[in-house]
Parts: sequence; C-alpha cells; structure tokens
Amino acid sequence: ECAYIASKRIACFYSSKPQPQPQPHQFTILVRGIPVPPGGTCNEAVEQFFMEYHPSDYHSHSVVRRSSKLQILVTDGERLYKRLTQLKNKDNSPQRHRRDGFLGIFGHKVDMLDHYEKSLGNIADNVRIEQSSMAGKEVPAAFVSFKSRYGAAIALNMQEGINPTHWITEQAPEPHDVYWPFFSVTFIRRWFSKLVAYVACNALTILF
Repeated sequence: ECAYIASKRIACFYSSKPQPQPQPHQFTILVRGIPVPPGGTCNEAVEQFFMEYHPSDYHSHSVVRRSSKLQILVTDGERLYKRLTQLKNKDNSPQRHRRDGFLGIFGHKVDMLDHYEKSLGNIADNVRIEQSSMAGKEVPAAFVSFKSRYGAAIALNMQEGINPTHWITEQAPEPHDVYWPFFSVTFIRRWFSKLVAYVACNALTILF
C-alpha cells in the first residue's frame, strides 16, 4: 500500500511540474592537468585519451587557450568602432579635427575619421595575427562533451589516470561562471588558493 501511494505521489509530481530541458553544461565536464606528450598538442592528447577510454560516449572537446591579448584587441576595436559611428552621425562636427598630441592640445591637426579608420585597420591585422598564433597558446585544460548525461556522469566520477594530478575532472560551470585566468594556474597554486579560502572562511565564521 505504501509503494502504491508513493507511486501515485510521484506520478502527480511529474504531471504537475514541467520537466526542465537538459542544459549543455550537463553533457560536459571540465578536464584539467592534461599531460601533453613531447612533440604533441593538448588537442591531440584529449581526443586520443577519450576516444580510447570512452569511445561510445565521447562526442567532442574544446581546448582552453590563452586569449587575453585577443580579448583586449577586440575590446579596443569595439570601442573605436563606436567612436567612429558616433563621429559619422555628426555632420561637420568640431570633434572631427583634433590634434594628435597630449590631450588633443598639442601636435598636428588630424582628421579623426581617417585616424579611427586606420586604427581599426591596424587592430584587424593584429587580430588576424593573434588568431593564427592561438594554436601555440594551449592551456592544459579542456571542456569535453559527451553524447549523454550518463556518459558525462561516468567520466566525471572516475579517476581517469594513475597520477592524481593528471586528468582531473570537474563538473563544467555555466558559461557566465567561468573565470578564464584560473585555467593557467598550476595544480599546487590552485590547491593553495583553496586552502587559503577554506582557512579564511573558518576564521571569519569563528570570529564573527
């Protein structure tokens, strides 16, 4: 009788509450400490490892790369493009001609429209150069996606290597929760950071 009542409650719960759609991060895990063989790449190491040990569940992966310089270039380009657009919308604006020296007070007079266009061209060239060199800026970490949540859960809860500092698996964070600079940090530094945070939290709890 108890089992019958419990089944009715579960059926009522599922019928009254719509089930949430699966999210992409539920099919993905974060892998750190990827050992890269001499002469190889992190991308090759990840693909070879998961194709060997999780052939039926592995779907794809994306290696983390250092892109701070590229991000700075993109931000500068967006800022210059906004200034250029604003300047084009103002006909015969006195802001179009300024001096190229300190604070726009000293130096030769320049057409800011031409100046911004040339600067955008230089930024575009630097972005292409930086993108072409991204392959050599791999970080030993990757987001690995699986065909099912079950496959992701298995890979997440298994020790993937003999060395505990290699192939460390974590649940993939949501995109807005990712702190990209942390991927370049070594295992010892991450461990020390966690220890400091743990001690600080306990100290604050005891004191206050």
